[in-house]
Amino acid sequence: MRFVGISVPMDPYSSFLQFDTAMVRPRERFEFWRSLHPQAKLDPLEREDAAAFDARIGYFVGADGMMFGHDEVHDNFIANFAQPQGDFLMFSSTVAGTANIEVSGSDGLHVAAGSAPVAIDVSRPVRVTCHGFDQLVLMVPLPLLRRELCSDKWPPKAGLSPIAAQRLTPFLLAQMQQMAQIGASLSAPELQAAMQALKALVIGVLEQAEPGEITRAEGLPDDSIHVAAQQYIALNFARTDLSAERIAMAVGCSRAKLFRVFEEHGETLGTVIRTKRLALAKQLLPAEPDMPVKLVAHRCGYRSVEAFTRAFRAEFDMTPGEYRHIGQTQV
Repeated sequence: MRFVGISVPMDPYSSFLQFDTAMVRPRERFEFWRSLHPQAKLDPLEREDAAAFDARIGYFVGADGMMFGHDEVHDNFIANFAQPQGDFLMFSSTVAGTANIEVSGSDGLHVAAGSAPVAIDVSRPVRVTCHGFDQLVLMVPLPLLRRELCSDKWPPKAGLSPIAAQRLTPFLLAQMQQMAQIGASLSAPELQAAMQALKALVIGVLEQAEPGEITRAEGLPDDSIHVAAQQYIALNFARTDLSAERIAMAVGCSRAKLFRVFEEHGETLGTVIRTKRLALAKQLLPAEPDMPVKLVAHRCGYRSVEAFTRAFRAEFDMTPGEYRHIGQTQV
């Protein structure tokens, strides 16, 4: 069946692709959903589930073959991947709904919102029974894992495995959620950079959480530490108690390793934090003319107005008050 008026960009590496069953007439929507998944046999659970089928998908393929996807389905269906889907490990996080996942040779697994993320070996036949299932997915080429990981335990021997909770998991899930929310607005270079961040985090998560073994706090890849630490700083730079110790504990490495990783990336931890704090200060000073400089300093993570003023003057060769005055005269 052809779907008139629907085109796919020729270069899948240049844009975040999005498709919605609402793009076609109600009676054609399930067939349209099938056409988006040619590698699987899809069937509605009940006849009425195919009527005006409500689902959407967004995805992007990175230059190294890794793919991010967001599947949001409000109806129920079964997906049979009878043939192996290639040499990939699927990392799946359930956002809403439920699904039963069965991999050839395994006992199967039930997932729901709040469940631990799951690693699935899609080089085996897979059957997924979905009930209003919304998931975030990373498809990671197994050759990439074999090259990047010290462990040889992925994919899991059972075919699928929950990922034990550990320090890097929240950073990966947050990055995936952000990709789902803003991926369509990013340029091709920004998308590739986002995929590199996802790659570093998923490698770190898998390195840190081997099936059946105790989570390791050390031994993480440097890129994983750098991406997670950058993300933690971006969320917490305005805290006056932010410290190297706190960042290292959140990421799951030693303080010494944290400093070394930033140095290897041509940065210092203090400079990264200060840059974000002063960028916020440059926004607040002209935008909030009645806010005392002392309060601006606190909002930007400085314990004292003196420390804030020294840092601001060193960076911009003027005091916060002088910068605010210039900003107001230019409005």
